[in-house]
Amino acid sequence: MPDVRPFLAAATCPLARRSSRSNPSPLSVPCAANYGDSGGAFSLRLLTAKMFGFISSEKGTLSLTPLGARVCNPQQEKAARVESFLLVPLYKAIYDDYKGQMLPGNPGLEAAMEKLGVAPKQKDKARQVFQRSATQSGYFAYGTSRLVAPTMKATTEEEKPKNAEGGSEDEDKKENKPEKKKRHPFIEGLLDKLPEAETEWTLEGRKKWLQTASNIFDLMYTAPDSEGELSVTLAKTSAK
Repeated sequence: MPDVRPFLAAATCPLARRSSRSNPSPLSVPCAANYGDSGGAFSLRLLTAKMFGFISSEKGTLSLTPLGARVCNPQQEKAARVESFLLVPLYKAIYDDYKGQMLPGNPGLEAAMEKLGVAPKQKDKARQVFQRSATQSGYFAYGTSRLVAPTMKATTEEEKPKNAEGGSEDEDKKENKPEKKKRHPFIEGLLDKLPEAETEWTLEGRKKWLQTASNIFDLMYTAPDSEGELSVTLAKTSAK
């Protein structure tokens, strides 16, 4: 997978056309000239970009695909390369055949490619390009003996919805979310003493907890003296 980003910028300039050399459009000439086009360099890059799904062409007009736009974006380039690797039928077939397995050595890999339709005289070149593409797209991150699809984040920072000021909506939610009111340390300590739900808690233990709560409330709150006093008692049942 050669670096086609500069090529994409040139080949997909507005209204750029890849016309026949006998009747080239004005804008296709400088685009092709940047790559010393004599029917070779430009055409090879054009074919490569199409093969990986970066550009499309219709009636001689080149268009940048959404995947091509992503590979030109430094924040999304890695994920785009991962996706584009499997768009090549030969690479997808090899990935599926050896998923979770060790790849064969170079002779074995070339033989596998030949079975998949690669011409015998081209299998060495095809194998080298395949290995280079797998490296650049991250499938050889754990070594060249197996293909492992890179794990990508579901959403990049660039892909997150933006608000009117350019910040992410997640930031807005954080800023607009009301802060949770902190409890008094005495209350926090009291709640921490509560046992887990659905466990045994003796009546005597409950009594002590409630008495502690009553004492804490006396420290934290005021009440009219005329209301009386709060007491916690445990009435034991008599044995029959």
